[in-house]
Parts: sequence; structure tokens; C-alpha cells
Amino acid sequence: MKRKIPIIHILIVEDDEDDYVLTSRLLRQAESFEFVVDWVADPTLAREVFREDRHDICLMDYRLGAEVSINLVREALSLGFTAPIIMLTGQDDAGVEIAAAAAGAVDYLVKDNLGREQLLRSIRYALARSEILAERFERVRAETANRSKTEFLAILSHEIRTPLTAIIGYTELLIHQHQQTNADLAHKLQIINRNGTHLLSLLNDTLDLSKIEAGKLEIDIDRIELGPFVLNAVSLIKEMAEAKHLTLQISARTLLPRFIQSDAMRLRQILFNLLGNAIKFTEEGTVELQLKMDNNFLEFHVLDTGKGISRTDLDKIFAPFTQVARGQSEGTGLGLTISQKLAEKLGGAISAHSIEGGGSRFIIRIDPGTVSFDELASLDPLPVSMPVPLRPGKLLSGSVLVVDDVEDIRELISNILAAAEIKTVTASNGRTALASLEELGSSGIAAVLMDLNMPVLDGYETLRIMRDRGYNMPVIALTAASLKGEREKCLRAGFSAYLPKPVTAATLLAEIERQVQNSYAQTNQRVANGSERILVIEDNTDANAAICMLLQLMGHDVTGAHNQREAIDFFEQTQPTIVLADIHLGDSDGLALLQQFSARASDVRYFVLSGDRADIADELPPYIEGFITKPVTLGMLSSVLGAAKTGE
Repeated sequence: MKRKIPIIHILIVEDDEDDYVLTSRLLRQAESFEFVVDWVADPTLAREVFREDRHDICLMDYRLGAEVSINLVREALSLGFTAPIIMLTGQDDAGVEIAAAAAGAVDYLVKDNLGREQLLRSIRYALARSEILAERFERVRAETANRSKTEFLAILSHEIRTPLTAIIGYTELLIHQHQQTNADLAHKLQIINRNGTHLLSLLNDTLDLSKIEAGKLEIDIDRIELGPFVLNAVSLIKEMAEAKHLTLQISARTLLPRFIQSDAMRLRQILFNLLGNAIKFTEEGTVELQLKMDNNFLEFHVLDTGKGISRTDLDKIFAPFTQVARGQSEGTGLGLTISQKLAEKLGGAISAHSIEGGGSRFIIRIDPGTVSFDELASLDPLPVSMPVPLRPGKLLSGSVLVVDDVEDIRELISNILAAAEIKTVTASNGRTALASLEELGSSGIAAVLMDLNMPVLDGYETLRIMRDRGYNMPVIALTAASLKGEREKCLRAGFSAYLPKPVTAATLLAEIERQVQNSYAQTNQRVANGSERILVIEDNTDANAAICMLLQLMGHDVTGAHNQREAIDFFEQTQPTIVLADIHLGDSDGLALLQQFSARASDVRYFVLSGDRADIADELPPYIEGFITKPVTLGMLSSVLGAAKTGE
């Protein structure tokens, strides 16, 4: 096959016709290029041609009549001429060569004895350099565009998620309040909630596709128990099928491993997309999920009895922003595109089979990792049970500090927590949050929900100052920023957890419960590693026994005293490291007793117990490290004693 010779459009700016003819003759002798030559003899006409920017290279004489063309080189660039310029001159002058290079010329050739090879070599080098610069420019432009796109998506995500937090959160609260008393209102609220959730899914689809295209999609491979995972995933979409009076079935076509290695969140996302599509486009009949192992791949077959897909549409269903004609046009057309790319990330792919009018079958294949068939996954239906309401309030020894610059969000979170019997304190920025912490202390704030992007003092700087000041309660980042790396950045900064907005009430309460339990467990572990000798002075027998039991549960060596005499005797005998004393003892004053002990042993930590905070609200003596409000809980003891010790 004959090799195709590249065509190069070349502009010669030369006022001497003999020199132009000579240069043209050298160009025609080239075997590796075919040159299309335009000749311009006048600088004014040259400027007009430069504006057109339609040449690949320019050969320019150093002197055009009385005008030195160095300035014309500079003008060419400013006029939009992007091709390289080679300067031709009748004199060999190092100063002229330097001036030409400074003006923007890529090479400098002396006309005398100019040969074909020298000219062609200079043109080849100029073109190669131009291509490299063009590629570099395109790369920089693409990187800049990607950065702008990422920044835009971050802003878009934040601006949409913030109002969605209020929309979804408040409708959830209203549904909870009215579902038993006003079914019609609850139904309308569910429509609002469902559409708000749908809007969130569209945003997530757009962000996911952006991450995939940028190669920044995160995959977190972990061990998954297959049976419960599938049944839980299907149970979450079951209501959608029931609303259309469809039968939703699950079956296993082969033996299945009990455990697989995959990304649970991304696999669930794929199943949701395909099962959701199947239900959406099926008006009557059945939607079925079949599982099978095939040649070391795990397959999920999603079958429906819907209208099916035409052959033409079947060829393009995985293309982004494509909606096939299946009777509806809801969504972005990104679901199948994203699912396909996610399946590829999980070591597999998705294929589709359909007959128009005869239903559809989508097959998801993933790599399950190294599996064992010694224990098989069960696909028995999960037992039906009502969800148990979360009541983290029973675990908390203080309030939750909600820090967000958006008033609606602060009010929403406060309402959600109030419904779970949790007290709240709010702050509109980091500075006011720190002031609240100074006022209430570690014992008054059990956990913090912190927005990241706030005026005055943002979440990251606020957290840093908190940790520097010794505040060790859980701090959960609650933010509308949800792009790649935000979660890792939060955790590296010291946040206890990361929750993207909008967040459901159940997710928020579950995370608070988990973080508070972890905090108490860590405190208990610290105490257990250095068990304290604690003297509890409480005249109420039942209260004394309960407090001692809780402290023993924390791993301490505890002695209970019920009056002043016992307290003095036990103080001498046990030599405690911590003393807890009730303010009102039957035969003495608790504060006076602690003052007596402090005079004898100043290295002991002293705390007071009180059923009425007003008793000690004015001012505690300096030897009292803190107070504990009755009724006393395990969380309260862990928070007050652990935080105080940590702060020393």
C-alpha cells in the first residue's frame, strides 16, 4: 500500500521574488512532505493572512523592504497566528538570531548556501515542536476544564444538597407525626418525600458519572454475606413493586457461596438500578432476581414481564443520557451507564436481552473473589419485624451541639434529635460553637454535628481548636460536600465520622448512637487499663448500689459509704484516687466533707453528686473537679470521669 504523504500548508513572507523562487524550488524537492505554498510580499497583506491562521508553518524574510520583520513576528502572535515562524536572512549575525528568538521565531536560517536538507530539517523540527506544544496546551486546557468541572460539581452538589436536607428531613418528621392520625396528609407528604429522594438520586447519578469519567470512582472491596445482603437489598425495593401490584421473586439457579468479596454499596446500587427499572417498566406480572455461579463469576439475572426493548434501542441502552422508548422518560438516562461501569469496576459486566413485547433479562456478572462452597448462602425470606425506634437519648450524658450556618438545617436536626429524646445546643459557626463548649464543658456536650463550610470559622479549623483544647467527644461531619476525597479528608482531620447531606433521620441517629457507644467503650477501656479506686458517698442505699455497680462495670475498684462516719473510715482504709459525694447527706454536708478530705489528700480527684444542679451552680470550690447530675447513667460517668482525666 502506498504511503500517504502529509500535506503541509506553508506561508512564505518574502519581498524578493528570486529568493521566493529559490525557497519554493527547495520545498518542491522534498520527498517526505507535500507543500502547498502561499507567497506574500507585503507586510500589510501578511498581517491579514496572519489573522486567518490557516497555515502550518511560516518562512519569513528578516528584512521586508525598509522594515525589519522582527516586530512582524511579534504582531503575528498577537494577531492569532499559531503556526511556528522560521526567520530567513541574508546575513549571519548572532545578535539578529537572538532578537529573532526573543520575538518568537523558532529557528534562524541564513539564505546563502541554504540547502534542501537544512531547510527541511528546520521545518520538521518546527512542526514537531509545534505538535508537542499543541498537545501540552490541550492537556493543560483539559486539566483546567476538569478542575473547573470538579469545582462546579462540588458547588452544585453543596447548593442542591443543602435545601434537600430540609425538604427530605422535614417531610420525614411530618410523616412520622401524622401517619397514625391523618392518612391523607401522610400520603401527600410521602409523595413530596419520594420526589425529593428522586431528585437526590438524579444528583448522585450525575456526580457518579463525573467520578467515573475522571477515573476517581472509589471501590471498597470487603467481605459480604451473600444471602442477607441480597434479601436486604430486595426488601428495600419491595414496596415499589407492591405499589404496582407486581410479584417480586428471588431464586437461586445453582449452589452459591456464603461469602463473597465485593463492594457492598456499589453492588447494591447496581441491583437497585436494574430492579428499579424492571419494576418501573412492568405494568403487570412478575419481576424476578435469579442468582447463579458460572465459571467463577457470580451472576444476577433481573427478569421482567414488561413490554420489552426493541433491537434498535437495545444497542444503545448503555450509552449515557439515553432514554429508550419504554413508555416512560423519567430520569437522566444515566442509571444503566453507571451500572455498567460499576460492574466493570467489580470485575464483570452487564448484558441485556429482550424481545419487544416479551419482557427483558439483564445479566450482571461480577468477580466474587475467592469463594468457598463449604457453607452455602441462604435465600430464605427474612423474618418480618417492625423496626425498633432508636433512642440514643438514653445513652447521652449531655446535649448534642449542632453547628451549621443554615438556620433551616439547624432547626431540622434539632427537631430530629428532639424526636429521639436528645437535647440540642445550636451554633451558626465555629466561633459560637467554641463559646458554647466553653460554657457547657465536656460534661454538657456529649457529641457534635459539624458542617464543614461555614463563615467566620469553618468546621476543620473549629475541630482543630477543639482537639487542642482537650475536647474529645465525638465530632461528626455533616456536610453537603460529597465529592471524592472529602470523607478521607474529614477522617484525617480528626472527625469521628462523615455523613453527606441530605441525611435521613434513621442514618443520623444510628451514627450518633454508634459514635457515642464507641466513645464510651474507649473511655471504659482507658479506665480499665488504669483501674481507679473510687469512694462513693451517697446516703440513699439504692442509689449508692446503682452508682457502685456502674463504676464496677467500667472496671473500677469501688467502695460505697452511706454516711459521714463510713466515708471517713473508708477514706483512710481504701486510700481512693476518686471520691464522689452527694451534696445532701443525711448526717453531713457533702461539700464540707470533701473539703476536709482535700485538706488531707490534695492529689485525689473530687466530684459532687446532685439531684438539683442549682445547688452548685454558683461556684464550685477549686478542689472540686466536676459535678454529676442525678439520675446517674453509665454514659454520664464515662463522659465526666473520662473527659476530666483526659484533660489533666
